[in-house]
Amino acid sequence: MIMGKLLLLVLAFFLHACDASTNTKTGDILDSKAKATPEVQAMVEAFRAQAHRIELNGCEMLYNGKPFRLGMTVRELVDILGAYDFFNRGYYVWKVLGIVAVRDVDIAEDVNTEITGFVIYMDDDRIKAYVEDGDIERMKHVVATKEDYFLVQGVPLAKGTPFNDFVARSTYTLNDFYVDNYSYELPFRCKGKKEELIYYIDAKGGWIYKGSGHLMMKSHPDPENTSKILSIEIFYSDE
Repeated sequence: MIMGKLLLLVLAFFLHACDASTNTKTGDILDSKAKATPEVQAMVEAFRAQAHRIELNGCEMLYNGKPFRLGMTVRELVDILGAYDFFNRGYYVWKVLGIVAVRDVDIAEDVNTEITGFVIYMDDDRIKAYVEDGDIERMKHVVATKEDYFLVQGVPLAKGTPFNDFVARSTYTLNDFYVDNYSYELPFRCKGKKEELIYYIDAKGGWIYKGSGHLMMKSHPDPENTSKILSIEIFYSDE
């Protein structure tokens, strides 16, 4: 019986560690990954002075200290984020905030629908590509590029941030991420959910390759990836 209770306590501690959360009374991140360097502290102070403050803390996000999350309806999000600027093919866009809420592509606009994802765009290059292809109307939600600071687990990010700068500002190591060809994935366990919540950090150049042509193979993740972060997308793993 004692061993069973001990096992439950250990399991509870592990699940709590995976479920990053915040103190909603103070906005303090209970599991901050930001390094306490003068550079990072200056960025965080600049963030605190902004009119619009987005914090991504694992399963729970904050806007100006007010919590929001996946699974909320658009109507509930409007109560927290304010009115969205426009709707485009399943994307609800808060352009000034630099945040896009996602449902299903091509569904009709409906404020009672539940949101299944969030996207923060951090680079204008993709916008230029869509303009050149004459596809900007279909993809106009990408104009919501985040111009100011926001926090990921307390780590400050802004438009044009390279991936290696994100890691350097944090206590993360490459071992904390699943490295794909075009993204770095951070998983979180959320209470009451079987699926993992995944932060997809879109940045090319995650792997170093060896060989060439048909013999080119992945060698190991690039520890100094200077590619800019293009976006951060947040979805449950089964979406």
